[in-house]
Amino acid sequence: MTNLKENSNNNDDYKPYNEFDLKFLLDSILRRSKLSLIVASSTVFLSFCYAFSSKPVYQGEFQIVLNQKNKNSVTGAALFNAVSDPTIRGLIGSAFNNSSNINTEVEILKSKSVLTPIFEFVKEQKELEGNNMKNYKFSDWVSNVNIELKARTSVLNVSYKDSSIDLVLPVVRKISNAYKSYPGRDKNKGLLEALNYFDKQIEIITDKSEKTYREYISFSLENNLNTLPTGLPVRSYTIPNNLDKVEEKITIDPRLMIQNQIQELEIEKKEVESLDIDQYDDRTMPEFVQITEERNRNLISVLDNKVVLLGEARNFFTEEDTEIVKLKNNIRYLNKKLHTKTLEYLDIEIRNLKSRLKILSKPKDIVIKSKEMQRELIRLDTVLVNLENSKGIISLQLEEETNPWQLISTPFMDDSPIAPKKKQIVALGLFAGIFLGVASAIFADKYSGLIYSLKDFQSFLNFNLLKEIDLNDTEKWEDSINMLGENISQSKINQLGIVLVNNNYLEEVKKITKILRKSMPNVNIVTSSKLMDLSSCEDIILLVSKGKVKKSELVEFKQKLKLLNKPLLGWLYDSTD
Repeated sequence: MTNLKENSNNNDDYKPYNEFDLKFLLDSILRRSKLSLIVASSTVFLSFCYAFSSKPVYQGEFQIVLNQKNKNSVTGAALFNAVSDPTIRGLIGSAFNNSSNINTEVEILKSKSVLTPIFEFVKEQKELEGNNMKNYKFSDWVSNVNIELKARTSVLNVSYKDSSIDLVLPVVRKISNAYKSYPGRDKNKGLLEALNYFDKQIEIITDKSEKTYREYISFSLENNLNTLPTGLPVRSYTIPNNLDKVEEKITIDPRLMIQNQIQELEIEKKEVESLDIDQYDDRTMPEFVQITEERNRNLISVLDNKVVLLGEARNFFTEEDTEIVKLKNNIRYLNKKLHTKTLEYLDIEIRNLKSRLKILSKPKDIVIKSKEMQRELIRLDTVLVNLENSKGIISLQLEEETNPWQLISTPFMDDSPIAPKKKQIVALGLFAGIFLGVASAIFADKYSGLIYSLKDFQSFLNFNLLKEIDLNDTEKWEDSINMLGENISQSKINQLGIVLVNNNYLEEVKKITKILRKSMPNVNIVTSSKLMDLSSCEDIILLVSKGKVKKSELVEFKQKLKLLNKPLLGWLYDSTD
């Protein structure tokens, strides 16, 4: 008994529950071999029937090459870069598209505008054959048209497939003819409409722009506004004779210049006022502004000479000498005089500038109206320049020869059907049958709820595994049961209980109990599937058998054992197939 307790957690053969067990998979297939065989053979039979009963599908095809040079023409790209108005782009339509590429061409080739007549022809022919085509839609039919781009080329392979061999080649020929006539069909119409639109818009915008420009110039002269709007596109205007003197070059607002000058002079005045002029007795004060008056320039010249004389006198006299003191006083006096003159000059300049600013200042409503007129003039001129540029590009585009694709082969049809591919279908059915047969066996095992592997039992039973026995190997399992009986006998118990989860494996229990009784004749062995019948037993051993116990039964057993509140010595696993 001591050894049994010590080895309660020693399961060297235990494998993780989620480990893939190939043996378990094979066992499952063998157990459900009949089901697996039925599912696999049925799948193969159905694939065989499908392969040989499906209508043959025939295919016709031809090739076209995309002309990328024409499609991505310089004028087409320039026009779409220049035009942002969605109305104008809509008029141009599919004549040329800045984002056009091979994928776009493929979608055009499969579009309703190209293939609808062919679809109607196919629908009519199938109705003549007695087919009900009432609910047959274009989207259903167009899936039979396949357009593939050959790798690293601009060649497209266009193919059509149908179960009617007499219909394939005529349809392919019609598709080919439709592609021949489609390029440029709507191009000229769209471009001419766009050109007419541009002419009308240019005439309207030109009149508005000229009128706005004259009104702005007149308004500027009447109100003494000598600035022109910035941001105007480069173009000419018809200026009235009485406005010849108006400068057409853009100038800076003089009011802003005067305000900046006033601010600069006021800053300089504050700096001059902040000077401690008494400290300037041996040097000239800083010159903040350019003094233009001759007398002030003479004052600065005399002051500079005094500073030079002071420097020479210091070579011969000390600071306390009368000559040095006299020069310093003269320099300080001249600096004060210069300081006063500088402030007077700054005040006069500031007053003059403020007077000029007052003369140039205009009422608020005049300034606002001027800005509004400038903004409208710039807007109209921008629109007009864009319209004129776009019109010129469209005129060039009309002269270009646009042919986005070209046929390079005649339509043909394969004599042999392309579908169904019988060998591939049967082979696929065989693989599918094997897979479904295996899956059905595993599902049947899972659905039955029965446990067939030791690791599944271990995941449910957190008790001591005493031994795994195989009743087919008589010598080994009897030897193991004898050793177990001798070990239990050493504990000197009087009664041992053998509990079953159900009565599905009574025969196996009888064999095991018979050997146990021989190995411990002094112990009374009680066998039952009811735990209450074993309540008086000193030790209890659980016996489970492969494929004869359900998961739900194990869960119920553990719950009952917990209610009985009696320890379990361990459990035996019968792995007999």
